[in-house]
Amino acid sequence: MDLRGFGESSILWDDYSPAAIAGDVLALLDHLGIDRAVLAGNSYTGASVVKAAGDAPERVAGIVLLDAFVENVPPGALQRLVVGAMGALLVHSPAFWGLYHRKAAYPGPKPTDHEEYVAGLVAAMRTPGRKTATRGYVRGDSSPAGWTAAVRCPALVVMGSKDPDFGKPELVADRQAAALNAHKVMIEGAGHYPMADHPRATADALLAFLAELA
Repeated sequence: MDLRGFGESSILWDDYSPAAIAGDVLALLDHLGIDRAVLAGNSYTGASVVKAAGDAPERVAGIVLLDAFVENVPPGALQRLVVGAMGALLVHSPAFWGLYHRKAAYPGPKPTDHEEYVAGLVAAMRTPGRKTATRGYVRGDSSPAGWTAAVRCPALVVMGSKDPDFGKPELVADRQAAALNAHKVMIEGAGHYPMADHPRATADALLAFLAELA
């Protein structure tokens, strides 16, 4: 599902928050005539699937968090300063997003179409008006606290062991697993997008989880 402001979605919205995206997920289920689904969220949208599961438990059979910003370790003052500076760079310099994907997000193997994919990301961020959407995500609360308390469905936590977005990836995964009473899978050598740099290991984890639900 394309996020608000990106992909084939309209660029301009009044709300780009994880809660708003959770509402979009449930609206999409309605549109497609799907009564119940397993939801998977990566990075920013991990909070969205948690919110959807808490708000509409009858619609969500299970959730999967993939390197998600959920139950994160509270940042210190220096970390907040660094994140703020990186956010400003991201809004004003799409090339910075490309640099992150080329140099940090994939510490291990890269997909065969990686360079083409990154070039497409950078080009999309240069679309007229796209800064508004980027700013909406950068300035929003990407890691809301407390939402996991409302979740009652089964959950799976998948985390890359070398995710550059977390100082201690396994610690964050442990916090998520404890909060959701979830099964945790660490993918050795994976970065922030394990489904892209370690697709087989990620698929194995998800298929095992889906088999348990079935």
